[in-house]
Amino acid sequence: MILSSPDFILAPDRKEVYEWLACPDTLPCRQAYEKRWDQAAELLEQTSVPTAVLIRENKLSLYVFVTIGLHAEKKISALFSNGEYITANLLNTLCDQRLFQIDRQTASRIKAELETEHLFLADRKDPGEEELPQEAEKRFASIKAVLPWAGISKSGILSPTKSMLYRMELSDQPCSTDTLHDCSVCGQKDCLYRDKAYRTTDR
Repeated sequence: MILSSPDFILAPDRKEVYEWLACPDTLPCRQAYEKRWDQAAELLEQTSVPTAVLIRENKLSLYVFVTIGLHAEKKISALFSNGEYITANLLNTLCDQRLFQIDRQTASRIKAELETEHLFLADRKDPGEEELPQEAEKRFASIKAVLPWAGISKSGILSPTKSMLYRMELSDQPCSTDTLHDCSVCGQKDCLYRDKAYRTTDR
């Protein structure tokens, strides 16, 4: 299954973006970002290509690749190279937010599809866990057949970098995880986007 732009409802969340940038309205940086917001938001719409590829391996295993494509990160690099740091940083954060939105909406779509089979989302295996990324390179061939411009290195680095790749285990029992990412069990304790309730610095 392939999900593309028409399958998602996407809009920048200003509050969340500024939280990720650690730039509340009391700091001088806020005014600088506000001046570039419309420009960055327009560039986001022009360059992002929201896509999710779902590869069903068997009844209880699903491979998921979500991305916003190559163009956005190329634009971010160009902005940084030209010294347009405020716009580049803002666009970079907007792209990260969009990627997370795609991931969440993909989860909802998967859950709806699984209901017809009386199945539920269970455990999510991200790169670095169990067979990933060792087996990821082999399984990525199915994704690359659909998205020739996508890739993964032997060390598990994705191209485009604004992407996620993971295997989702399914279950016939409803007592399993109901989201594709749960910060409470994630090993990336210092992740910029980690839910505040589970940040290392908050404990």
